[in-house]
Amino acid sequence: MFSYSFLFAEIDENEEGSTGNDAATSFYKLEIESIHVISYFRTESSVEPSKFQAAKPDILAHASVEMVERLNDRGKVLEDALKLVCLHQRGLEVEEAALLHIDSLGMDLRVHCGREVKTVRISFSKRATSVEHAEQLLNQLLYPQIPLRGHKQQRVWPWGKSV
Repeated sequence: MFSYSFLFAEIDENEEGSTGNDAATSFYKLEIESIHVISYFRTESSVEPSKFQAAKPDILAHASVEMVERLNDRGKVLEDALKLVCLHQRGLEVEEAALLHIDSLGMDLRVHCGREVKTVRISFSKRATSVEHAEQLLNQLLYPQIPLRGHKQQRVWPWGKSV
């Protein structure tokens, strides 16, 4: 949730550049004075307008919806992978897990733990720099490499825990 403070400046149409029409029209110029952000997790912060205007959109802003839809099409395979990630990264044993959102820093899941439904944030090991890089990071997170039989190595998850 964002809240903005604006300065209003009314521009009178009868000033210079008037077209001479009799219609009563007012134009307003808005300037952002301050921005107050309240996140989904109820943390509050203020952002300077100059930093807000200079901010760039997330690298996955246009691709994330398509990525989520494509991954959700995997059905039970994805849900099982998400359950394992919840168990190993957050220590949560969940009955159901669904992918909600992906950005360059990680993903948001909707999980069912008993009677409780909550949103869980799972972070990538590093920031994604492109759509392809995000897909690599997702695949590493959801489907870690398993050594061939006969090897004595344990499965190592991207976040450092071994199974």
